[in-house]
Amino acid sequence: MIAKRISKNFFLLFSGNVISQIIVFYGLIRVANLLPPEEFGRFSFAQAISTFFVRLTEFGMETTAIRRITQRDNDSNLVENVFFVRILFSIIIIGVAILLSMIMSNSKDMKIIIILLISLIGISLTLEWYYQAYEKMGVVGIIRTIRALFFVLPVIMFSKRNNSDILVAWSFSLSFIIVAVFFVFLYIKNNQFFFSKIRLQRIIPLIKECAPIGISITLMQIPFYYSTFIIGLTMGKADVGAYSAAYRPILAFWSFGVIAAYQAFFPVINYMVNDKPAFEILLLKLTKLFILAGALLFLIIAPFGKIIIDALYGQNYAGTEYIMRYSLIIIFLVLGRAAIEYSLLSLKMQKDYLRGMILVSGLYIVLCYCGAILFGIIGVIIASIVSELIYTGYIISRMRLFQRWKEFILLFVKAIILVTSSYIIFIVPSTLDFSLKLIMMFLVFAGGLWISKIITKDDLVTVLKYLHKR
Repeated sequence: MIAKRISKNFFLLFSGNVISQIIVFYGLIRVANLLPPEEFGRFSFAQAISTFFVRLTEFGMETTAIRRITQRDNDSNLVENVFFVRILFSIIIIGVAILLSMIMSNSKDMKIIIILLISLIGISLTLEWYYQAYEKMGVVGIIRTIRALFFVLPVIMFSKRNNSDILVAWSFSLSFIIVAVFFVFLYIKNNQFFFSKIRLQRIIPLIKECAPIGISITLMQIPFYYSTFIIGLTMGKADVGAYSAAYRPILAFWSFGVIAAYQAFFPVINYMVNDKPAFEILLLKLTKLFILAGALLFLIIAPFGKIIIDALYGQNYAGTEYIMRYSLIIIFLVLGRAAIEYSLLSLKMQKDYLRGMILVSGLYIVLCYCGAILFGIIGVIIASIVSELIYTGYIISRMRLFQRWKEFILLFVKAIILVTSSYIIFIVPSTLDFSLKLIMMFLVFAGGLWISKIITKDDLVTVLKYLHKR
């Protein structure tokens, strides 16, 4: 029953995410092709900064609200309280940004940042978390798809006549506001919703409960976007454009892979948190599944880096395929640890999660800066991989609370060795044909899965039974 629920949730949410992300991805690819690299770099740089504040306004409210609802916490005014706090944070941030713009600078960079920050109003009003908590993943997918269309269609319609990063920024912000207002209207129409019921005595405990998660999720944006930010500070906007263009597919995989996985299984594992043996078994199975998904994603995409970049951008960003290829290692690590990482929130281990976020954020800030100064873009990529490896080790170490914690460690070690050894076969210089090397790589990987018992006979039987029932 639990497996079916996770499968259904993941399929619906993954489908919605894939559709919406493909639309957004297509729009951004068009933007990257239509705008000069410097303008695309300016937009990407501003987006990296604004996204940090997006998560600050969220402040762990969504995760906390989902956990409360799924664990049967009765708070009749939860939606109103979440809306109020998030809108208040949004207004403060937008106001401070406008004030800083007036005092410090009136540059085009600052204008784009402010335009993107206006999206905070729409993001604060989003009801996605509400529908996720009640496992209505289809509605979440519809919201995201509509929002993606509202962003992309204006860009496609007007970009040829007015190739402007300002237009792209306005399309981005208005898409969030228009769609959020519409769905909030529907919610108010069908539910009792009164801001007059908001009480300070309920809001303060809510903020205190959210604080560790909120700070953690805000710091999480440093691994997502700090590399773009530091390249913008230490190099030129054209370098940001080149890096962002090649890194954009990675962020797309991150969004409809890692985030979809988390949003699908998080409500379900909250129900099982009190049954420790069952919770541990489910967590181990999910971790194995996500490690396999991350490994396959890396091995399927990495060999075709140049072909993919050429297909997306032509010659505009030729020579940047190494950015995408090596960044896929990050996706493998992030996806593999997703179930373990977010289980800390289900277990109310917010402080452990916060310490981990502080650790990885500090590593990114120091290592990426040093990498950018010493080696440029490749230094930033290597620093990001090292930071993610160390953070993954920290997350796995939290599994010492479980009886089978050694299985988690062994699973990661075997998977990393297997992926590395498989890909080395492909990148080692040789006279072998491209297709032959690719076949050899996958044969080694498939054989390694069986030999190392990451995949067993029981796993295959379970999959076949599930497919037969479907």
